[in-house]
Amino acid sequence: MDAMNDMNYRKRGTADYVHSRQKRMLIDIHSPTETTDTSEEPTNARSLCPWTYIYDVNITRYPRKLMKAVCNHNAGDNSCDFSSSRVFDAFPRIMDRLRLDTECEIVYGQIMVVYECCEDGNYSRIDEWVEWPVACACSRKRVRVVQPASRRSDN
Repeated sequence: MDAMNDMNYRKRGTADYVHSRQKRMLIDIHSPTETTDTSEEPTNARSLCPWTYIYDVNITRYPRKLMKAVCNHNAGDNSCDFSSSRVFDAFPRIMDRLRLDTECEIVYGQIMVVYECCEDGNYSRIDEWVEWPVACACSRKRVRVVQPASRRSDN
């Protein structure tokens, strides 16, 4: 029996086996379809969760003008955009699962800002670390696990 398993193992390691396996897994990436060259586009435009930057202006803060990221998704729909990825078209079950399990989420970074304030005629500065939206990412959805209520004995 061990000799038989050893023989099957060798067959799997042959070039013919590897070539046939590659053929089954091959995706035709050279088929003529309309595509756009996105290599020159910035990361925020090529992302599965594209975002834009808008200015946030606060005259009591330094820096007064900061750019923050805003995810480009429809109101109420924060799903990731897999439409530009042709690889997933070959695997519809994987695509459906990804759509169910992922969502666009804002990525925050810590930045130092200085707030200027004036109380009772006294000028003061307050240094503060704030969480600031810097990008959007396609992430697995957060799942809330609800524990069943403990059983009470009715005595």
